[in-house]
Amino acid sequence: MKRLILWDHERGSWQYDVFCLLIIAFIFLTPNAWFDKSDKATKSPSATVQSKANTAK
Repeated sequence: MKRLILWDHERGSWQYDVFCLLIIAFIFLTPNAWFDKSDKATKSPSATVQSKANTAK
C-alpha cells in the first residue's frame, strides 16, 4: 500500500501503466454532475455583499 500511495513504481512497469489507466478512466468516465455544483449555489450571499457595498457609499 505504501508503494501505491507514494507512486514508487518504475515508469514502464505494468503497475505504473495500471495506475495511469485508472487516473485517465476516472477523468473521462466521471459524471459531470459530480463536479457541477452551480445549480446548488445560492445567489443571496453575493447579493448581500453587493447591497452592503452599495449602502456603504
